Amino acid sequence: MNTSERLKYIRQRAGLSQEKLANLLKEKLSRINSIESGKQAKFPYDLAEKILKALPEEHYNFKWLTTGEGKPFLKKIPLKVTEKAEKIADKLINKVTDAEFNLLINCLNENKELTIMFLKKLKIDEKSIKSFLLNN
Repeated sequence: MNTSERLKYIRQRAGLSQEKLANLLKEKLSRINSIESGKQAKFPYDLAEKILKALPEEHYNFKWLTTGEGKPFLKKIPLKVTEKAEKIADKLINKVTDAEFNLLINCLNENKELTIMFLKKLKIDEKSIKSFLLNN
């Protein structure tokens, strides 16, 4: 699917008109119309993030939204993964400040694509990630 088809798919799946989608995402109708009519080749990252926030129950894949690669939806997380995540969180809470930990949680809650990279980088170079998180 190209960019216009992906946006139209999302909108129709939600049962929304272009106007209602624009209102939901707090966007101009002209922007939604422009993307759906094929005038924009790339899917805007900011719009993808708004869709993820506005339609969290759909579990859309950020990479699919922005590039068309992969599957449209994220898989449900198995219980074992959730338990492992809790163990990681318990270990992290003792190594980072509350502000840093809250930033990581916000990234996870908002389905930020970079969260996994942050966690891997944190394991390798904790100071550089702390610095990055605090400056952004």
